[in-house]
Formats: sequence, C-alpha cells, structure tokens
Amino acid sequence: MPKARYTAEEFIKIWISSNSLSEVAEKTGYDPRTLSVRAAQYRKRGVKLPKFVRLAGRSNRDWEKLAELAEKLKAEK
Repeated sequence: MPKARYTAEEFIKIWISSNSLSEVAEKTGYDPRTLSVRAAQYRKRGVKLPKFVRLAGRSNRDWEKLAELAEKLKAEK
C-alpha cells in the first residue's frame, strides 16, 4: 500500500503537533531522515518549524577521531 502524501499544510500541522521526530514518523509512516530533510527545506524557505532534540547516541560522535581513523585506513591501502 503506498504511503499517504501530505500537503505542506498537513505536514506543518503534524510537525507542530508532535513532540519528537519519531512521533512525526509514526504519524506519517515516513522515515525520520526523510522528514528531517523536508523540515529543513521548509526552514530554509522561512517556515519556523521547531527542531527536535537528537538522540544522544547519534550526536556524541567524536568526528576528529573518526577523521583520523579514515586517514589511517586510507594510508594503509
């Protein structure tokens, strides 16, 4: 069964009435990443949608350490 399509107005109402990105995903059936991109596009166009707090596990990456790992692995190639 295809996913329902949501107008901009419906999307904004769902986003505003939700407490988390996962709640928006549950209400719409869409992947949270897809919804996050759509919300970001709306924000770029001036729609002031609230940002949801990210899960701690995903935002606590040590990017400097990961960059060093990538460089090390490329050098070993």
